[in-house]
Amino acid sequence: MKLTAETLIKSDRETVWRLSQTPLLHARWDLRFTDIEYLPRESAAEPQRFRYATRIGFGLAVKGWGETIGDPERSTSALRFGSTDAKSIIREGTGSWTYSEQAGTVRFSTVYDYTIRHGWFGRVLDLLFRPLMIWATRWSFDRLRIWIEDGVQPETSFRLWLLKVVARCALALSWIYEGLIPKILIQRANELALVQQAGLYWRTPGRTLAALGLTEIAFGLWLLLGRFEKLAAILSTIGIVSLATLVTSLHPAVLADPLGGISKNLGLLACGLIVWGLSDLSPLASRAKPRQRHETGDGVRSPFAEALREDLHLAAPLVRAHLTPELGVCTFQGTMKSVWRIEGLRRWLSAPFLWVGSWMHTLFPETGDGIPFQVVNLFFIGTDGIARMTFERRFHFPGVDRRFEATMRYDEKADVILDALGHRRHLLVELVPTIEDGAITLRSRRQWLTPFGLPIRIRLPRFLAGEAAIEEWQESETSLGIRVTISNRLFGAFFGYEGAFERTDGVADNVQRVVPASTVDRHLSGAARVGLVLAAVIGTAAYGASFGVGSISNWARVWGTRVALAAGLSWPMFGLALLLARRAGSAWEWFDTCLRTMALGIALLSFASVVNLAVATTASRRGSTAFVAVHLALLLVADVSMAVYFTRKALRLGMPLSIAVILWVGVLNGTFALLLVLP
Repeated sequence: MKLTAETLIKSDRETVWRLSQTPLLHARWDLRFTDIEYLPRESAAEPQRFRYATRIGFGLAVKGWGETIGDPERSTSALRFGSTDAKSIIREGTGSWTYSEQAGTVRFSTVYDYTIRHGWFGRVLDLLFRPLMIWATRWSFDRLRIWIEDGVQPETSFRLWLLKVVARCALALSWIYEGLIPKILIQRANELALVQQAGLYWRTPGRTLAALGLTEIAFGLWLLLGRFEKLAAILSTIGIVSLATLVTSLHPAVLADPLGGISKNLGLLACGLIVWGLSDLSPLASRAKPRQRHETGDGVRSPFAEALREDLHLAAPLVRAHLTPELGVCTFQGTMKSVWRIEGLRRWLSAPFLWVGSWMHTLFPETGDGIPFQVVNLFFIGTDGIARMTFERRFHFPGVDRRFEATMRYDEKADVILDALGHRRHLLVELVPTIEDGAITLRSRRQWLTPFGLPIRIRLPRFLAGEAAIEEWQESETSLGIRVTISNRLFGAFFGYEGAFERTDGVADNVQRVVPASTVDRHLSGAARVGLVLAAVIGTAAYGASFGVGSISNWARVWGTRVALAAGLSWPMFGLALLLARRAGSAWEWFDTCLRTMALGIALLSFASVVNLAVATTASRRGSTAFVAVHLALLLVADVSMAVYFTRKALRLGMPLSIAVILWVGVLNGTFALLLVLP
């Protein structure tokens, strides 16, 4: 089995070549080497010989030799390497590095293999050594990508990775211990009593407690494996807060336990937030995929070419060109002959779906004839190495513009095109393409809700799903026709449009647009800024007011009001200090960062308002220890979450970590604490 790795880096080929071919720079990011030294050579035509060393601990190092030669265009580099050191099981090997630049992205890949020494003993060792080398290669490739794209130095990213792994393992072992010891092996009377008191058990409290323990063990093993670690960290935080809230509401005395209760949960929450916050800034081997085979000269095939294969040549020339464009951006312009909706009672019944679609940028309630529209197609390679096509249609109705947004990729397992619909990718739809008489027809199949683009799929039942039929054909020598019909089992065909469009430009020269920025890095619109400011003010006021719901003690009302006022006044101070301390980036970029950070905090504090509303409907006392502990925990979770989010964005905008921490801890939290204690 050959060793392969491949990653996509948003950069130019010169930068990737320099960081991987300069010995001192190469040794900084490649985990497989500690020192690399180039040896003198008489001419550039000769292979570049070098010596390398890899420290393995306990003062020991494995030394070896190598020689490399690269082509003048810096697109490939061939390699021979080996070692005469008896401590190395590698005798000799060969490999190559490939640098393929495509639309502002460099596909950096490697493939290599080696022969071993020490006979059968070496072959047994290689069963462990080879997977370790594959992991180290891919991990190192991702460390190089983070260095180039995010500016995080390799030494720093290693420390962040180590911190993340320690936090993840501590969190995982805590879940495993909690599931194995007190819930399965040694079931304690107080935990059995808690389950029985809650009334949420199946057959017996003991069996329910054991089932909960098995679930916690499985969750801990998931954390140890490190797969989808951000999602695991989020679920861990939710689980800790939920269990702590349930336990303390039933038995507040557990908070007095010096080795458990709030002291333990705060540590676990901190571990979860560390894993979530550092996941993108620390290397991950799974992000660097095995080297892929590419079937076309430019190294990529469109989703339609993958799905249709040999049927693609049956499409009309303009249809085929539209489905298999070059990497980049293409624009089209045309007129919708008709945009229609069903009449009668079903028109009003389907209206809510259309209004929700207008918010998601998929459907809309407006109709009309002769509606001008534009189409922007973007064909790019995502950071995961998958080719995608985005379709954005803008409809210019009198007085309002409406948009349709979709991002398509080929799903090899299901042999369909997966269409992520909407600006935030809330809906995922399977599309099956067919070619008939030169025209392509796309029909929808299974559909899932994917809230905010998260890797969570909620299958939609057929009676709720909208069934789409998209037809595209060649209308003339220069134009394409399109017809879209949306139907439902309850409403029938309730919405659609038909028109024609033609291409207005070639592939865009600005290749940086080919890999779009994350939505969290885009500038906010004026309306979005106003909306987030209002959300922050209203959310903070609602948090303070929630302490006045129902019967409440005076101290709790005063405390809630103080927290809300302190939060509302400390943010302007923080924003002013931030603008004075910034060294790079525009004022609007930092303003947007503050707004997004506040939105995250308000979203988390909304749980505190829900807690107050829930307590108001129960017999629980507002002055109880559990009530105070839950609110303190939620405030801490909100503060740490916002701190991690703000720090990551500040680093991307060029602010030193020390300045970001001082601003957050000293200015924001310091002002908040001062306002909280002032009379």
